[in-house]
Amino acid sequence: MKTRLFVAVATIALCTYTPLMAGDLDNKIDQLAQEISSRVEAGGKTKIAVIEFSDLRGNVTDFGMFLAEELITKLFSSARFEVIERQLLNKIMQEHKLSLTGAVDPTSAKELGKILGVDAIVSGTVTDLGKRLKINARLISTETGNVFSAAGITVQKDEEVRQLLARVVPSAQVGGVAEPEETKGTEGIVPSPGIETTYEPGLLGKYYNSFDWKTGIWPDYPSLERIDKIINFNWAGGSPAGRIEPNNFGVRWTGEIFAPRTGVYFLSAQHDDGLRVFINKSKVIERWASGVKVIMGVRRNRDFVTNAEIHLQGGRWYPIVIEYFEGAGPSKCILNWAPPGQTEPEVIQSKFLRTPAK
Repeated sequence: MKTRLFVAVATIALCTYTPLMAGDLDNKIDQLAQEISSRVEAGGKTKIAVIEFSDLRGNVTDFGMFLAEELITKLFSSARFEVIERQLLNKIMQEHKLSLTGAVDPTSAKELGKILGVDAIVSGTVTDLGKRLKINARLISTETGNVFSAAGITVQKDEEVRQLLARVVPSAQVGGVAEPEETKGTEGIVPSPGIETTYEPGLLGKYYNSFDWKTGIWPDYPSLERIDKIINFNWAGGSPAGRIEPNNFGVRWTGEIFAPRTGVYFLSAQHDDGLRVFINKSKVIERWASGVKVIMGVRRNRDFVTNAEIHLQGGRWYPIVIEYFEGAGPSKCILNWAPPGQTEPEVIQSKFLRTPAK
């Protein structure tokens, strides 16, 4: 009989864990480990890596570290496992500038497969539902970078669980590239300037009159071009500029956005009327609709609030395209974000946006 070898790769927290929890949590993690094992075998994978579970903001708590350790232990008990030593793992991650926590991006997943010979990664999220925790595990193929299976459990919160959830592990203690410590929000993080190209802070905005949002076809030439430092506009019933009509206009902003640290970024857009946002060529936000609504024969205008999440790797610039249209009535376009570790969204500052200088 052919013996399958599972390689469990995980980083170990630089803190002291509470003892193994008995009861509901232990039984549920055992159930999750069994589901993961069966799905890995069904997917034809022979070597896996287990990394820390994060919350929906991309933060890793003591509970996320504890969960990864428990899964490794339980999977190890069910078959043969080779655990890669932490210092060696960190050295490899730093040498190749990889960061693996929470929502793993496809590029990092593929790179890990090449370096360590693993063909699947187990990652996931922990969602606090008040009295319960929802734990979702994702199984990612290092060949494609895509999720090939998933498993989940729901556990009750007790005092020990609450204590583990209360502490967010500093990024320097989490697997991958250690990132700079920040005290609050994104203050003090300054992206390094481009080397070969000269950039201006902000995004290039191209404004078009008589834009037909229903067809979505952009005219060949804009009526106005300018660099907008931030996307924080409330034109009300007015016009963005003298050459632009107050109604039936469209704007396309292009440039790059900088991710100050690795994790899940929460985007929140306020817009009237329609909006699309593409980051790294992936459509993150799309609400291409008019805010005008007829209620009992009366035309009324409404603002849209559209939220989305995207995982970005810290220290990288990503291409960004924002498409907006105004049909009739008031006009507004505001794009906020909350980087990993930040709870309240704020307008994306100009130092995180750039466009090549002409």
